[in-house]
Amino acid sequence: MKQHLSVFCVFQWLFPLLALLTACQPDSTSQTASGVATTGPTRASVMQHHDSLMSRMDALNTERQRLQHQLTTLDTTGVAGRDAAPTLRRRTQALVQADAAMMDWMHHYQEPDTTRLSAHQLADFWADQAYQLTQLDRQITTALDSAQQLR
Repeated sequence: MKQHLSVFCVFQWLFPLLALLTACQPDSTSQTASGVATTGPTRASVMQHHDSLMSRMDALNTERQRLQHQLTTLDTTGVAGRDAAPTLRRRTQALVQADAAMMDWMHHYQEPDTTRLSAHQLADFWADQAYQLTQLDRQITTALDSAQQLR
């Protein structure tokens, strides 16, 4: 009897916990204008990813300015300065390229015409946008991490 009671107690707290965890999972299902359900990235998730990247743009510019200042004040008459200059230039360029890539994505982004696209085409569009932002995220992270190693 005790064994049945303990199993009941485990299930009594396990089911609500599983229900809570399931409810907290992000919903990757959306509906098109025609009401057809799709799975994968949605406009909301793509825009949320965009917003998170935008919040890091100030850090890109701050690090770029910091490295450029270091480069202009670097004493290149010594061996240490001559060795450090190419690294500072490369890492500054990586920050500039990451910023330019984000600006390029924003300038080329165009909302899809949901009235003319099939559910599959719309799902492909959002998947492509999510992929592009993931690539940008990696580029920004790499550029920032490399710049911050020179602190």
